Amino acid sequence: MSKIFLGLSTLSLFLFACGEKSEETEETEETEVDTGNTDTDTDTDTDTDTDTDTDTDTDTDTDTDTDTSMTDADNDGFEEDVDCDDTDATINPNAEDTVGDNVDQNCDGIDGLDTDGDGYAAVASGGDDCDDTDPDRNPGEAEIEGDGIDQNCSSLQLHLNTTCSSFTTVRMTGPWWSWDPNAGPEATDTDGDGIFTVEFEEPLTEALEYKWIVDGEFEADLLNAGFCADLTNPNQGFANRIWLPGDGDTIEYPGTCFTCEQTNWESQQPVTIDLMTDPSATAARISGPWWSWDPNAGPEGTKITDGHFQFTFDPAPEGNMEFIFYVDGTGESLIDPFNANPGPTCNAINTDYVNWFNRFWLVGSGDQCYEYNSCGACP
Repeated sequence: MSKIFLGLSTLSLFLFACGEKSEETEETEETEVDTGNTDTDTDTDTDTDTDTDTDTDTDTDTDTDTDTSMTDADNDGFEEDVDCDDTDATINPNAEDTVGDNVDQNCDGIDGLDTDGDGYAAVASGGDDCDDTDPDRNPGEAEIEGDGIDQNCSSLQLHLNTTCSSFTTVRMTGPWWSWDPNAGPEATDTDGDGIFTVEFEEPLTEALEYKWIVDGEFEADLLNAGFCADLTNPNQGFANRIWLPGDGDTIEYPGTCFTCEQTNWESQQPVTIDLMTDPSATAARISGPWWSWDPNAGPEGTKITDGHFQFTFDPAPEGNMEFIFYVDGTGESLIDPFNANPGPTCNAINTDYVNWFNRFWLVGSGDQCYEYNSCGACP
């Protein structure tokens, strides 16, 4: 009996142990299922958070950078979108333009004064707009032939400034009009500023000899009026002005070569005379009747640089000085140069136009520059 009891007890213990092992197995299976749920939740949360954060941050940063405001690097009060040189505080839309220095200080696109806003600077400010009060007159306009208006500013304008006098009517005359004081073109003063203008609509290709007619009379004698009387011969009693091709527009004053502020030639002392010649020249002198035409007796020029000599007269000559230049002992011969091109530095005061031709420095002429053996302007 005791053996039977032991067997039953052992059997019970065995069955109990097997039951615990089955429960553990079921719990293990449930844990694996839960682990699967955990994986699913983790993937979903991670993807959603990452996408949302990345998109939001990238968009916000990009928009902020694009909206950066303009800068004012030179601190002149104008930002770079309107300041044509934001590295220079003297250049901005409110600056005053310095004419003729090739710098557009006021950022209007031109170097000069453009009152009518047509993109061209006024002649008076160094530009080429012949009428800066009319936007339809500038070098870019098409010319309308025969209307008496120079739309494209291709004409020649010769001006006579009468602000230092009381003249009210002005004309021009010369050999083209047989020196008839009533036959030449009449000058106009449309704005009443005392500056009268004769306008030639077509460019002149020949030299124009002339004098001004003021209030019906020839302007005062120009014999001792300065260097503007380029065609002058006192032996024949005339002193005439001349315009040469290439001279451009001019402003002159009746009966003189001075301006209103230059009425006393002595204020121009001392006087310097420059001579431009061959760079190989070693010496230059002036000679004339004051030195008995001795090529070695007149003043010797100072060599400034190769091909450039300068003569200084202090005080200035008190009378008209007739002379020619001698370079390395050889005197000028101006007959052929003058006959070929009667330029602005050969005023024919003393010549027979055939055998000899001498230069003249006229009282009041001030500083002058000459080119050896030529009537042209200094290069």
